[in-house]
Amino acid sequence: ATGKRRLVQGTHPGVTTWLTDASGRVRAGHGIYPAGVSRRTFVRDAGSGPFRLLSEDSLTAGRVFTPVLFDGDDPQGLLVRSNHEGTAGLYRYDLRTRRFREALFRDPVVDIGRVVTDGSGRYVF
Repeated sequence: ATGKRRLVQGTHPGVTTWLTDASGRVRAGHGIYPAGVSRRTFVRDAGSGPFRLLSEDSLTAGRVFTPVLFDGDDPQGLLVRSNHEGTAGLYRYDLRTRRFREALFRDPVVDIGRVVTDGSGRYVF
């Protein structure tokens, strides 16, 4: 290790958090844009190419859709924190169909908070 840095992803308006897949490729970005107005999530296919808008919601709408990590078993699978069933839970999301596959964890009364992953981005605690 040399300690040198290199840019792996340029800026994108409103993106404050980037996610990589299991191979280390930048595949998703999430943030608020314009400032204080809407929450956006962008994704791109497994190779490279342009980012496309996956989700956009007004901050006042109360909807939660936050990418957590890419599913190591499926390059088109994304784990997301969402409240589409009432309280915020952790779900598998299919990028091909843009539909939720299954709930991994959800409590009917309490929202889950921040989702913690290991350093490799492959496991959720």
